[in-house]
Amino acid sequence: MRLIARPECTAPFPDHPRVREAFGLHTPQDLYEHPVYGQSFLDELAEYGHRFEHRVGGCAVASGVPEYRAAAGPAGSPAVTDPAAATARDIARALEWVLLAQFHHEPAQGMLGHPDDPAPAGRRRGALVWLIREEDLTRGDFDAAVLVPRF
Repeated sequence: MRLIARPECTAPFPDHPRVREAFGLHTPQDLYEHPVYGQSFLDELAEYGHRFEHRVGGCAVASGVPEYRAAAGPAGSPAVTDPAAATARDIARALEWVLLAQFHHEPAQGMLGHPDDPAPAGRRRGALVWLIREEDLTRGDFDAAVLVPRF
């Protein structure tokens, strides 16, 4: 079996810290009133952004914006569970992280779901998302990457 890849543009979702920083969306009200959160834009983004695929670099396609969870650290402050409610500090910390790799799984492939998943094992889609700080990636320090499973 051959492994092939093709370069492709990716875009973060509207509640991603890079989008919030670029447009100055610092409060939930700013976010929901901005055109980037308009239904027609979100529908178009969904056409291209919700495919289940493997990625190396680019922007993650996973629920909950995994950069916020990585920024919290294993024993750090609680992770942001609602990206729209992220504070300026949460956004700044999340901006330190970039996607290293992402691997999706499909239930039809027989892969098990997350052990805390209330659905029967293997019935939910999910992603294994590895994030790394930009400076660690530049140094090639892949031991500094963190795994953020999203199910």
